[in-house]
Amino acid sequence: MLRHLLRRGDSLVKITDAEDRRLVYDVPEAGALMGLSRNGSYEAAGRGEIPTIKIGRLLKVPKAAFHRMLEQPTAKAS
Repeated sequence: MLRHLLRRGDSLVKITDAEDRRLVYDVPEAGALMGLSRNGSYEAAGRGEIPTIKIGRLLKVPKAAFHRMLEQPTAKAS
């Protein structure tokens, strides 16, 4: 069953239920959900703006932490 579409590069990728059950996103996937490019996603992850965990050489974004971060109210500029 199709859940939603995710932009990867110049193409749209269908996200299925099986993929939706994963506990982590790739960094570009998480960034794409926020409208960031691949490079912008890795830069934001490097600055700590996207929560990540490192598994060997892989950098992953835990879904729970990512969605919790998005639900947090942001500080307003004074």
